[in-house]
Amino acid sequence: MRVPYIAQIWDTTPVTVRLTDGLTEGGAPQEAVSYTGKCNFSEVAKTKRQADGTLVQLAARLTIGGDIAPGLPVLTGCVEIGGRTWQIVTAARPRNPDGTVHHTALGLA
Repeated sequence: MRVPYIAQIWDTTPVTVRLTDGLTEGGAPQEAVSYTGKCNFSEVAKTKRQADGTLVQLAARLTIGGDIAPGLPVLTGCVEIGGRTWQIVTAARPRNPDGTVHHTALGLA
């Protein structure tokens, strides 16, 4: 049984997500996927330790129904909300019991 994601109620904030994958010939991040739509956005205050030991202060979290980039194994890039650009620090794609992606959650700094 698939658990529904109630995007009509929760997703109210306009967002543009630009996901990157690899580098261009000039060494800049290469844009792989661009998503424009609505999300559930909330500001948080949380410190997280990354794998290399550095501390990152998370400033916001957003949730989008479904999988916004099914072809990308790792979600990296930036998010634009209300004229402000945020960097993606953490990403998660929780799954339903049938294996489909329920929603995409991004931690922003």
